[in-house]
Amino acid sequence: MRVALSTALVVLLLPAAATATGSLTISLLDSRSRPVEGTVSATPRAGGAGRSCTTKAGRCVIRALGAGEYRVTARTVRGVTPGAVIATVRDGRAVRARLAVPDAPQATAPPQSAVVASAPSEGATHGGPGQPGTPGVGVREGSLPTTTGLRQSVPRTSPPPVTASGGPRTGMMMSSTSSSTTRDLGRGDHWVIRGSAQDQRSRPVEGSVTISKDGTNLGTVQTSGGSFQVYDLEPGRYHLSFTCVTGQRTARDVTVQSGPAASVRLTIQR
Repeated sequence: MRVALSTALVVLLLPAAATATGSLTISLLDSRSRPVEGTVSATPRAGGAGRSCTTKAGRCVIRALGAGEYRVTARTVRGVTPGAVIATVRDGRAVRARLAVPDAPQATAPPQSAVVASAPSEGATHGGPGQPGTPGVGVREGSLPTTTGLRQSVPRTSPPPVTASGGPRTGMMMSSTSSSTTRDLGRGDHWVIRGSAQDQRSRPVEGSVTISKDGTNLGTVQTSGGSFQVYDLEPGRYHLSFTCVTGQRTARDVTVQSGPAASVRLTIQR
């Protein structure tokens, strides 16, 4: 009876011993020990099907591996394949392996070529290569940079000033409207003109009003909400020219008297 029980226990324990396995923990790190994501495979060196796992935070575990040697390989999500390592799995033990991922090669920028223009010597002309007096390269007027060793070329002559008629002039021409006589007529003590600026649909428009008399510019005022006021003008006839912010213009004459302020409406078409 005792012999039969012993034999039964041995038969039951043998399969348990044969099915004992181990686990393999793989770390996938770069040269700075930073985790790298990818897929890790463990293939038995004795032959047979391999097992794989996907890393999370640079680590994964392959469980239930039979005892033996395994060739551990990996491929990162960027397609980099580190060198393989050999890990030995023993029954009932956890084995660790580390794969070092090489740094991706950095692209080397091609060398930049620099072109240096030689400064022309004294008396040299700015012609093309091979022409008399040329220092070897074609140089245009005013094209040389101002750097150490280079002399900036200056045009020989300057074009004469041109008047409105297109002809040359020899001196400064004083404008008939001197800016020193203009002033802000939107401020003062006596309100002499009250005006409004609007479009053809009676909508207020913004812009500036220039006041002149006998061809002389006296000053300007700016509209606010389409309205404007002019101050401190002597009695007389004045010309008001309005230019709105979109560029349209209109003009009217108004007479200022010593009594109440004159009213004027300026209308533009747009």
